[in-house]
Amino acid sequence: MAGWPVNKPEIYYKAAMEKASEIMDGSQYGLEKDFADLWTQKNKLTSREFIFTFYGSVADGGASGSHMGLAVRYWGNGEGGWSDYFSETRFYDAFPDGPRKEATFTTVFADGTTFIEAQTQPHIAKYRDAGDRVGHSDEGFRTLLRYADVLLIYAEAANYSNSGPTAQALDALNRVHTRAGLEAYPAGMTQLQFDKAVIEERAWEFACEGDRWHDLVRREMVVEANIGLYPNVKETARLLPKPGTQIIPGILDQN
Repeated sequence: MAGWPVNKPEIYYKAAMEKASEIMDGSQYGLEKDFADLWTQKNKLTSREFIFTFYGSVADGGASGSHMGLAVRYWGNGEGGWSDYFSETRFYDAFPDGPRKEATFTTVFADGTTFIEAQTQPHIAKYRDAGDRVGHSDEGFRTLLRYADVLLIYAEAANYSNSGPTAQALDALNRVHTRAGLEAYPAGMTQLQFDKAVIEERAWEFACEGDRWHDLVRREMVVEANIGLYPNVKETARLLPKPGTQIIPGILDQN
């Protein structure tokens, strides 16, 4: 609500900062030391980083199963998946090198073929370890909120609320950034520089976790982020499409 469409940063950034701080001051949640450990079946029920997560089960014939393990695998080259989750190569190329990148993408498929050789895109590695499978159902999991998000919410909100990054905001950002194997951001960043760093960090940290689009929308960055690939993109692209059956040309047009 600090961003579009409510646009009340003076109220809601402060509220977000205070709520995030409340969670950070507690002992229930924390960061996993190794980013790759977030995505393993053996840790899914014990990770201190997960705050709100959906867990699949193959009990009862997979009635409450997940499809994440199939969704993120390529359909060919021994993978046998659905190719629902994959990355644009331009995003993969821009992604900072390090253990976080290695744990985020699948670049070599089951038969040893690279995504380049297969003439496709990098697929997502985060959800590959999906446990047992019954039919199309598996024990995969899908996290909606984890502690790293709380840290970056705090960093963004504190930077705005205090007219620049505090030591606590810088520490919150760097805890996520350095875990990824990257060099810590220095003190002395301007408010604008710090804000840009936080939004970029969210793009890398939460790749294919469902956050990036909402960040682009609330920060009114949809055009900025896409104009290089889609020259005709307009601000209305941030709106959800109207149902096709409801369109009346000239009266109710598509967004």
